[in-house]
Amino acid sequence: MRRLVIALLVLAGLLVAADFGAAALAESAVSRQMRAQLGLADDPAVRINGFPFLTQAASGRYSSVDVEADRIEVGPLRELSVSVQLRDVVAPLPMLLGSGEKTLQVGEMEGTVRVPATDLARLVPDVADLRIETLDEAALEQAAEDNDAPALAELDPERSVRLVGTATLPEQLPVALPGLSGGDEIELRVIAS
Repeated sequence: MRRLVIALLVLAGLLVAADFGAAALAESAVSRQMRAQLGLADDPAVRINGFPFLTQAASGRYSSVDVEADRIEVGPLRELSVSVQLRDVVAPLPMLLGSGEKTLQVGEMEGTVRVPATDLARLVPDVADLRIETLDEAALEQAAEDNDAPALAELDPERSVRLVGTATLPEQLPVALPGLSGGDEIELRVIAS
């Protein structure tokens, strides 16, 4: 009886190890495919969540897949970072391993795209000292009051930032700006959410 228990424990351990090994191989294959197909600078980090992996792979249905990629280039932006969680993913195992159709179905997706200040500065080169500041509820309420823009107070502070920088007005202003003239340096503040 004791040998049977030990044999079952060893077998269970081998099955768990095989499951984790298969998941790691699939994650690596998906990562390499994404890099090649999307023209990424680096392999993205791919994590297939849920246990056991092998039953998910056999059915082609995955509860959750996390993907993180850095140094993504889109137009003039050169250093984007993306972090995405895909839920209720339908992707046959042959597709994950590199053969078969290259499409998958995703039931739900949530993610974040980070744009560094250097990329923003490249987009608006005439703005000096561009900074990205975090906001809290009090700052949003104050901005709403200062700018007579009540919608600002309704923004989610965890998903909002303030872009701040300085710019020099052109010598010839196309319109009259009270208290300002051409060549004046002004501070710009933009709230993005």
